[in-house]
Amino acid sequence: MNSTYYTHCQPGLLLENIGGDQEIFLQLAEIFQRESVAIFERMRAAAMASNFAQLGRESHSLKGTVGPLGADKLVDMLVEIEDECNSSQCVCDERKLLAIADALHHVRTELQHFIDNS
Repeated sequence: MNSTYYTHCQPGLLLENIGGDQEIFLQLAEIFQRESVAIFERMRAAAMASNFAQLGRESHSLKGTVGPLGADKLVDMLVEIEDECNSSQCVCDERKLLAIADALHHVRTELQHFIDNS
């Protein structure tokens, strides 16, 4: 497997952490693909409504979803938003949301690539 392809996440980390069980990995990947979109949409809605408590919770939730995939850059973005929300100084504008959406898209694409080539 070409490890240079995976620049936004490391799906092999998740597979390794579950003992190489392909069936469980595929189940977790399917849950991630479905849930990550829903969580991000809730994040976007919370940001647009200036509901920073909800935005912080959704950022934390998405962080927990992408973390096991080794999506470190995305995790860092989510930690920043979560920390800002917790300190009541959140500036989650459209630029930040677009950056998160873009990173999430890349993670989802790389995960699918890993599945297709495993």
